Amino acid sequence: MATESTNEISIAINNRFFEAVDMLRSRGEIRGLGQLAREWNMSRFALTWSKNHPEKLRIKTDHIYLLAKEYRISLDWIFFGIGPMFRK
Repeated sequence: MATESTNEISIAINNRFFEAVDMLRSRGEIRGLGQLAREWNMSRFALTWSKNHPEKLRIKTDHIYLLAKEYRISLDWIFFGIGPMFRK
């Protein structure tokens, strides 16, 4: 069994979330964090803060859900770092 701390796991999930956002942006599927903030009715500042300070503020589970549902991001990839980033 892994000995990662809960904090390390949460930061890794947060980092993969934003890695997926960056990939979506590079593929032209989204314009950036501002677009997601508008679509999800949340503060762009909060998203940016989560990206830049994952040890202090992590992305919420409902936003992970929305990213996976709306943009075909694999939950196995986000949560465990296994398999491809995108679902078929």
